[in-house]
Amino acid sequence: MRPLRFLGWLLIVVAVVALVPDVLRSVRAGVIDTQPIGALWYSLSPGSLIRAQAWVQAYIDPAVWNRGVFPLLTMPAWVPSGFLGVVFLLVTRRKPHRH
Repeated sequence: MRPLRFLGWLLIVVAVVALVPDVLRSVRAGVIDTQPIGALWYSLSPGSLIRAQAWVQAYIDPAVWNRGVFPLLTMPAWVPSGFLGVVFLLVTRRKPHRH
């Protein structure tokens, strides 16, 4: 369970790192301005995003990309990692001692 707990905290840190630029951009613009995870992925490695899309559409089903993966890629970058981090921390939380 310790590796999952560590992964949970690591994902929370990733979420905070992704959230800070969104907050700063939003404050400057005066409106909520978030960067979708797909845009972040594309800025870091456009080829891998394109290959992932091609692979899912060719070997699994185009509907999986269109109805499953694509909606995830439109979420703010901090949402998936923050959600998974919280889930891992909740699953691996320490139980209180009973007396």
